[in-house]
Amino acid sequence: MLLTEVPEFCGAEQIRANRAKDHPTGLKIYAMVDWHKEYASIFGEVLNQNPCTGNKAGGLLNITIKSLGAIVKARRGLWPTGATVVVFTTGNGTTIGRCNNPGHQTCFQYRVFEKMLQDLDISAGNMIEGTESIVEVGTRAL
Repeated sequence: MLLTEVPEFCGAEQIRANRAKDHPTGLKIYAMVDWHKEYASIFGEVLNQNPCTGNKAGGLLNITIKSLGAIVKARRGLWPTGATVVVFTTGNGTTIGRCNNPGHQTCFQYRVFEKMLQDLDISAGNMIEGTESIVEVGTRAL
């Protein structure tokens, strides 16, 4: 599994670090979160102000709750690694997961995709409707 949405570490980075394969890798997790916080501050943003409006409407009160929920996606033995491409899915159109890695931003909601044509790369709504398979959508991503 490849974890790319660093804002989802905020408030729970100690748990992610404890799951790392070793202590030096755990320290890299803290350093990565610190780097993202500093980077966001350059633009006047505070990284822990996520979650987005849609997340809050769904019942998430703050980034720590979102981060704790995201932890269940990860397993013990996290390793720092690279990737050729990351496909980042978005619900309401947040593009923050794309700022530091090569990849495709995709969305399963046509209304969001059409509203954000400048920011999103792939519409995967056909998978929801059953008119396109995951392989077909993946092929379009190549």
